Amino acid sequence: MAVKPVLAAEVQRGIRDDKRDNKGDSDRKEKDVRKCFHCHRRGHTTENCLSKQCGDPPKAADTAAKASTEASATSTLTSSIENYWMVASSNASSSDWFIDCGCTTHISGHRSMFITYTEYPPNTRKVKGYNGVTSLASGYESVRLICQLPDGKTETIILQEVVHLPGSFNLISQSQIMDKEVKVEPVNHYGRILYNRHGKLIATAPQVDGLFVLDRVLDRAPGSTEYTDIDDSSLLALKTTGHASRHDAEKRMLWHRRLAHVGLKALEILPKVVANAPMMTGKCDCESCIKCKLRRKPCTPNTTSRATEPLQLVHSDICGPLETAIGGGRYMLLFIDEATRHTDEYILKYKSEALEKFKEWKALREKESGKLVKRFRTDGGGEYTSKKFADFLKSEGILKETTTPYTPQSNGVVERANRTIMERVRCMLEDAGLSKKYWAFTVSVAVYLKNPTPTRSVVGKTPYEAWHERKPSLKHLRVFGCLAFVHIPKEKREKLDYRATPGIFVGYSISTTQYFVYDPLAKTLHRSRDVVFREGKRYTAPNAADEAILN
Repeated sequence: MAVKPVLAAEVQRGIRDDKRDNKGDSDRKEKDVRKCFHCHRRGHTTENCLSKQCGDPPKAADTAAKASTEASATSTLTSSIENYWMVASSNASSSDWFIDCGCTTHISGHRSMFITYTEYPPNTRKVKGYNGVTSLASGYESVRLICQLPDGKTETIILQEVVHLPGSFNLISQSQIMDKEVKVEPVNHYGRILYNRHGKLIATAPQVDGLFVLDRVLDRAPGSTEYTDIDDSSLLALKTTGHASRHDAEKRMLWHRRLAHVGLKALEILPKVVANAPMMTGKCDCESCIKCKLRRKPCTPNTTSRATEPLQLVHSDICGPLETAIGGGRYMLLFIDEATRHTDEYILKYKSEALEKFKEWKALREKESGKLVKRFRTDGGGEYTSKKFADFLKSEGILKETTTPYTPQSNGVVERANRTIMERVRCMLEDAGLSKKYWAFTVSVAVYLKNPTPTRSVVGKTPYEAWHERKPSLKHLRVFGCLAFVHIPKEKREKLDYRATPGIFVGYSISTTQYFVYDPLAKTLHRSRDVVFREGKRYTAPNAADEAILN
């Protein structure tokens, strides 16, 4: 026959019920199951014990048990109550949790329910039951419970400092959770309702067979001892963090200062790895740490206000100064459309050229798309904040948006594009074996190829297709920096001259049928559609003298 768990509060209630029943039931008088915890005999309580009144010392439980000869069914039930803390009953493997006002600490009999666990040294930690019998605990730590609320939602609570007592039932100490500012409200004909310090419902415990059983759901698969991951941000008031007493907070601050302002995570782990260290959890409001350790908050993208049509929002930035490139350029100017992520670049000799390039870009893209630039977002660089630039934007009715100083994350679209482009530039220069002075050519090619390649910001299409409303063609692409032979027009050569000259392939023209080939010996840039490529070879100078010129 299965034995139902009997809690300390229920035992006391049973004693009172027996007193009422004894008034009118002669059979109960003959079978009084009350037990004295002084002499360990049945039929009376400790207050009425004659042995205690005569001054006799308390007897051991095992001696009294040998003297006892009762073997009735009620004696069997009482015996199971006495050994409750040490012997697992028939339903000890149940995952139910009972709220008990007679417990002074949380107890669990199942190792698999702990999410963190620390073992006690052997035979060191004893737990005393309501009847004075002690049992050895195996360890302690935290248990996570997912509580089912009446509206179908769930709340996660963490019980800390739960003692692992093998074979026992799962008990929640009502006094412990009330010390953590949890309100336990009794409800007639239902059970118990738990609220956190802010008055939010976090758990219910219906009354089942006289016991208050926590209404919860399993957060692990049947038969498994591994718990699923739950977001720590959902932990509620039963966790000690933020709800410790003022004494605990002062002790935590003292050790925080003693240990050179160590972090809170280290304070929590300290008792597990260092001897004579107190257990400390919770918050630590240290002003010195705030002043000296304050970090910047992550800059999350605002997806709700993202532009939905071309030129609604344009990002711009200038990268440089860089090494002087072929042609004299030192700065890279970018314009990126927010909605389509279509990118345009300009190579500048001076930052002051930014306004003229913006006017040129604006006229080109507005006429091409049939739309007008509405917002223009940049950093606080002087090239964008000049009076001429501000007057032009004002005359065109364009809203100027300036990002937070020293916060490039707030203009993350163009800053991330800068990083992507420069990473590709370095790779292309290294792969082609070219020096840094070719960076301007490389930037133009990197931006040209960025538009017809996919990006996570534009779903299902490339920036090129999002802007031009047609799919790009890649059949004309060649390896940057490879050997290329460009045709020499007959107007520029003699009868016996070669019809082609070797050079370095350095870029594409706006037309997909034209290429740029740079001749490092003549220091000229050819633009032609009549080009033969050798993508597996690099350009080499004809002789040593020419090699010196090339370098």
